[in-house]
Amino acid sequence: PPPPPPPPPPPPPPPVFSSGLIVSFSSRGPTADGRIKPDVSAQAAAVVIASRSGGYGLNNGTSFSAPMVAGIVTQIMQANPGLGPREVWHVLTSTASQSTNPDNELGWGIVNADAAVMTAVLLNRSNQTTPVPGNLTVHPPYPNPFKSTAHFTIEAFEPVLHARLAIFDMLGREVATVYEGPINAGGMPIAFDGTHLPSGVYAYSLEVDGSVQSGMITRLRHYALRALIHAADLARQTCLHFLS
Repeated sequence: PPPPPPPPPPPPPPPVFSSGLIVSFSSRGPTADGRIKPDVSAQAAAVVIASRSGGYGLNNGTSFSAPMVAGIVTQIMQANPGLGPREVWHVLTSTASQSTNPDNELGWGIVNADAAVMTAVLLNRSNQTTPVPGNLTVHPPYPNPFKSTAHFTIEAFEPVLHARLAIFDMLGREVATVYEGPINAGGMPIAFDGTHLPSGVYAYSLEVDGSVQSGMITRLRHYALRALIHAADLARQTCLHFLS
């Protein structure tokens, strides 16, 4: 007998879901200790899946949302293997649809794979620094991540007439000027007040005569710090459980 025809291509998702409507079975926040949940959101209704018969069908469930987000995280880590869990989380949330106004229905919003991966690529490039002239360097800021104030030190082995240290968001927009002016020989400490910035991953850039030295810095506000503390506490309790 002739071979069976190939399965039809997957049908496109219904247009209504491009509006970002929340399905009835989606989990809502906050957590018991007041943290924003969910972190991000992805499609969970009328998701195209492979069927046992070899074709395709549609199904519903948050179990289909999780692999989508996991796939985006995999791409982020492939684009920039140097990112840690905290930085990956910030790349994912800072490029989602409501990154500046999270709530307890969509979290930081609907994930944007293209923006997240491009952000990871830009961060990877920002770590490939070019030495600046005049034996000038900016030391990594501390603390990093920071809550309100980050401390930079610009070190010069000879005077520099003009240098500029600035902060950029993941879209390449300048969000703050840390310092601009001459640099004397020696080390110059600079305190940067970042309380006006939302939580997220940023790039800092020291520019002198067209040459740039750059790196990454992360700001965590109170709710994000609580989330990290809560996660660390859960990990500690889990370890104690297995050791007991």
